[in-house]
Amino acid sequence: MIELSNIHFSRGDKQILQGVSLQVPEHQLTVILGPNGAGKSTLLEVLSGQLKPNDGEILWDGIKNPSWNANTLAQRRTVMSQKIQLNFSIQIQQLIEMGCYAAYQETSGAERESIVNYAIDKMKLVEFVGRDYATLSGGEQQRVLMAKCIAQLECHYWRKHHQYLFLDEATAGLDIKQKHQLLRTVSSIIRRRGIGALAILHDLQLAAEYADQIILLRKGRIVRSGPTVEVLTPDSLSQTFDLPATHFEALFPKISA
Repeated sequence: MIELSNIHFSRGDKQILQGVSLQVPEHQLTVILGPNGAGKSTLLEVLSGQLKPNDGEILWDGIKNPSWNANTLAQRRTVMSQKIQLNFSIQIQQLIEMGCYAAYQETSGAERESIVNYAIDKMKLVEFVGRDYATLSGGEQQRVLMAKCIAQLECHYWRKHHQYLFLDEATAGLDIKQKHQLLRTVSSIIRRRGIGALAILHDLQLAAEYADQIILLRKGRIVRSGPTVEVLTPDSLSQTFDLPATHFEALFPKISA
């Protein structure tokens, strides 16, 4: 489990996270929801070890305020950003294999090839094998990046510590069917591997369908967090998004009933 306690983070005079405390357990999908500028991506970066907070405590599976190098972090977690910019040509299978870089000394070429093929199949990318990543559409590139994350997780399946998957608006650029496919894939990885997963989403209905727990964030503060059925209420969403509660009653009639 990853635990944050009273986390503060600022850039210059701007307070981005203010007294944030939360838990990201293994075996579950945690979803962060909130308006633009709420601090969602910054919170994800703190949780994933990409940013160090100005104040507060981080416990990562009981280890206090870890200062791991990039290789150790790659063994413990994988991060899927919205997109990556490359200034060189690379085939998709080569990009996916980059997810295995922290396991090169412990895996053979045959093992990595098998893992890459598994990730390609899992994300339904067989028809794109041999294609340059830059020639793909935005949605197709997102699926390749998810395959890279799958490969990274699979390369470290044998390690004793827990693994975590972080998704920063991973469904952006995907059509409705692809969004469900990606989140079903994440759910299946959680069930099979027992990882902890955290995703930033903007689609409330997707969050309601797939999240085990929800974190509602507004202006760098947590409005409410906990099990999905308890947090996704019209009143909580109204406080978070500054809209009338009646707007959310129409979206989630079963929850508001």
